[in-house]
Amino acid sequence: MRKLSPKSTALIALALAISLTACEFDIKKPDSWSPTFGIPLINTTFGIDALIEQLDEDNLLQSEANGQLLLVYRDSLSWQPEVDLGLPDSLLLPITEKDQTLVYQAPGDKRFDRLTLAGSALGYSISNPFPEAIDFSLVFENLSLDSQPFAFDLVLPAAQGGVPSTTMGELPLNAYQLDLTGDLRIQYTAVRSSDGTTVDLPPFAIALRAIDFSYIEGYFGGLLLDIPLDTLPFEYLDSWDSGQIEFVEPELTFTFTHDIGLPLELFTNTLDVKTFQRGIVPLSHPVLNGGLLLSYPDTDEVGEPKTTLWRFHRGNSNITEAVSGIPDELYYDLSLLANLAGNDNISNHLTDSARLHIGLEAEIPLYASASDFELVDTFALSFNTEEFDDARQLDFKLVVGNGFPVEVGMQLYFLDEDKMVFDSLFDNGATMLEAAELAPDGFAASKIERIEEVRFDDTRVNTLLQQTAYLRVQSLVESPQQGATAARLSENDEIEIRLGVLATF
Repeated sequence: MRKLSPKSTALIALALAISLTACEFDIKKPDSWSPTFGIPLINTTFGIDALIEQLDEDNLLQSEANGQLLLVYRDSLSWQPEVDLGLPDSLLLPITEKDQTLVYQAPGDKRFDRLTLAGSALGYSISNPFPEAIDFSLVFENLSLDSQPFAFDLVLPAAQGGVPSTTMGELPLNAYQLDLTGDLRIQYTAVRSSDGTTVDLPPFAIALRAIDFSYIEGYFGGLLLDIPLDTLPFEYLDSWDSGQIEFVEPELTFTFTHDIGLPLELFTNTLDVKTFQRGIVPLSHPVLNGGLLLSYPDTDEVGEPKTTLWRFHRGNSNITEAVSGIPDELYYDLSLLANLAGNDNISNHLTDSARLHIGLEAEIPLYASASDFELVDTFALSFNTEEFDDARQLDFKLVVGNGFPVEVGMQLYFLDEDKMVFDSLFDNGATMLEAAELAPDGFAASKIERIEEVRFDDTRVNTLLQQTAYLRVQSLVESPQQGATAARLSENDEIEIRLGVLATF
């Protein structure tokens, strides 16, 4: 068995205009060795579906039902808002009467109707000026758990030597419901432990401490919620080197899903596409002149996420201009304004687990017009010189049947250790493969055949073997008629390749 060196396999990869690797192909030694012999290397049909399987590890390249190929980029952001509603950390409640009524007023235009407390507690400090123990009971009607009002009982120790005793403590309120829709009502009783005689205690206080909630309902006024900045990178397109391309049908869709019980309007601080050709392109859309009102759950839909879509397409935005500038990244920095209408007759609600999820999807159908669109890649490669030490001449013949609806120009440059170009495969510049004939819908209809022959004499062979340290692939892509006609790439597109070498020793 004899093996073909990477020098000839580079031709194969160049014909595909996809990648170059230093793998080797097994070839059969002729029955009778002669100074000149031909070797058929490849006779195959290579479909774009195989390219997808080999190269698209991230599943960016997808196909629609009609075979249309498109690049799909996705990003997501999950965010839990940190909202300052103006709740007090603690609330002191002075008790001067056995049936005490108090009024709580939320700050500004806010209204707090109901809370489910989380990690909160009730503290108390009660004095007994009497020289005997007092049985004490308190009921806080606005606090309840499983529909039962909050209550506790104490025995207040007797005063000693005319000095009143003081009883202090703290009781947990986790999961208790606090109703603030009306006045606060607190009742207590105090009787002598010895004979049950009712007594009046001096004024004392209880306090709600470490006030926090797992659920709150009311009207929370105007709020600004800043969503963290995020980016969407556009892979595959970052190999662009020069040339023009216009994608015909790009789309960008934001999907907002949240269970925040507030009327929220979305505003953009930054919504820019960083492009290789046109610099920073701010996206335009009618919503950007005002705000996007997001659907939100009502108070009888607590925890039920609501979804709002925001779409950019050719008809309502400049997405075509932005994407055709060869996008590198999309930057989006968004803010939400709550209760912008100032309608305090509605009820808001929040839970401590409320989240906003942003899904972002950019679809770029490979339906475009392109002219002088150039992709360049460079990689290291060293040749095994043993196979062709005695070769005086190598003649390669490449026959390509192009079933892709684009014209592809290909050139391979040989670089030395300093990455300086010293030779190229084609002497007269990149060779162009004519595009397949197009059907009216822009898909390829029939293949176009092209034959290329390249000769390496002994001097050139030796130079390549001795000096090559890197290979640089230059691919030029144009849609038909030098970029004037848009074409669609399909998963059914394929290219026929027949490659042979004639070696002279």
